[in-house]
Amino acid sequence: MLGTPDQLQQVPVYRFYQRLALFERVLVPVSIVGVAIVDGPVATHAARRDLALAYHRFGGRDRPGLALLQVHEAVDAAPGLLLISGWETVEQLRQADPEAGRALLDQLEANGGTHRRFVGRALTAGS
Repeated sequence: MLGTPDQLQQVPVYRFYQRLALFERVLVPVSIVGVAIVDGPVATHAARRDLALAYHRFGGRDRPGLALLQVHEAVDAAPGLLLISGWETVEQLRQADPEAGRALLDQLEANGGTHRRFVGRALTAGS
């Protein structure tokens, strides 16, 4: 529960990323965002990065409602990726082919990666 004394029992870990790829429909509002944080061994990081970049290039930019697609790579000590997608509406996200995103995460796992996914409202002025 927010505001309780045991809220932060662990010290937060901060990661720093650089953007590798960006697709954005300019002036299109984003109301729902999906984020995946992918970590794994150094030995297979290049393969995971190449898979994420290939998905970015060919992964359905023409999907209705997709307004944002980004790939970021960690620049701190541990290798990792930050994958972000932004959608105009929750309905469009639900109608998108969930198998395509799941297939990418499966491939990343097959290359030694682990991932955490988050989906939530975009917190912007006026929302």
